[in-house]
Amino acid sequence: MGLEGTLRVFSLTDIFQMLGLQRKTGVLTVEGEDDTITISFLGGQVVAAESEARRLENRLGNLLHIEGNFCGPSVYRYGRGHWRQDRDEGPAGGMTGRGVHVVDAMLYLAGQIGEVYAQSFRLAQDFGIDDTTSMLFRFRGGASGYLGTVIASAETWRMQVFGSKGWVEVGDVEHLTTWDMRVCLLDPAMPAGALAGLIVSRRAMST
Repeated sequence: MGLEGTLRVFSLTDIFQMLGLQRKTGVLTVEGEDDTITISFLGGQVVAAESEARRLENRLGNLLHIEGNFCGPSVYRYGRGHWRQDRDEGPAGGMTGRGVHVVDAMLYLAGQIGEVYAQSFRLAQDFGIDDTTSMLFRFRGGASGYLGTVIASAETWRMQVFGSKGWVEVGDVEHLTTWDMRVCLLDPAMPAGALAGLIVSRRAMST
C-alpha cells in the first residue's frame, strides 16, 4: 500500500509512528525545494537515511584508505580430516569463507586492486587451514587498503572508509546480518581541522 501527501496533511511524527506500529518495510521519500530525503524502514525500524543534496560519498571527499576485518571461530567447528580443514580447499585461511565478503565491498567502493601483499599462518592448531590472514592492497585508483581475517577468535566484523574530509565505519560484534554505522567529518570552519563529531549511529538487520 502506497501513501502520498504533504506534510500539511501528515506530520513526520505521525508517519514514523504509523510505520513503526505496523512494522512496515519500505522506503519513505520526503521531497522539498532544496533536497530529497529517502528513509529506509525494516520491520518498522529506521535502518538508513540519505540526502540527495549531501550524499555521504561527496561529504567524505577523496577516497584515501579502506580497512576491514571479518573474524570468528570457524576453524574450531571442524575436526581433523574434515574437508573444510583441507588447505587445498582454503588456501588463504579465512579468506574463503569470510574475508572475500569484505573484499567484495572494497571493490565496489574503490574499484579494482592493482597490488596485493598477503601473509597467512596457522597459529592456533596443529592441523587444518591457516587461521590468521592479513593483506595490504593498493587500488588502481590510488587508495590503499588493509584486510584481516582471523578464524580462531570471537565473532566480529568491521569496515572503515577514510576520505580527505572524514571517515565512515560499519560493523558489529555479531555477523554480517547486523551492523552499526558511524560517521565523523572534518569541520572546515575550525582551523585546527577538528572533528565535526559523531553524526550517524544506526543498527539494522538484513533481510
